[in-house]
Amino acid sequence: MCIIYQSLLGEYQELRVANAKSMAKLRELERYKEISDDIVNSASTSRRMEEKERIEISSQMQQYRDKLEEAVENICFLEKENKRLKSDVTAAKLDATTSNVLLKTLDDSKSKLSTTES
Repeated sequence: MCIIYQSLLGEYQELRVANAKSMAKLRELERYKEISDDIVNSASTSRRMEEKERIEISSQMQQYRDKLEEAVENICFLEKENKRLKSDVTAAKLDATTSNVLLKTLDDSKSKLSTTES
């Protein structure tokens, strides 16, 4: 009976050692799981932040494009207005030159009439 008891006690000790090793391995695996969860959460947070930054940059680019388009439209309008005003100035200069020529001709005609009447 003593041998059976010794045998059972030996098996019990072996099972306790195996259980302790299993528990140590379990704790090690739990630490690895916690570390991997932290890495996954960190990566997920990073991806969310990157996505948020990408959306913000995209929004800023769209605002820039809109402002640029508006500025180009204003430039085109101002160029057309500038051409129109130059044309008006040229026409006014021609009208003034024509008026000056007509006034000179009128003055010359008046002078000739005055000299012929005298």
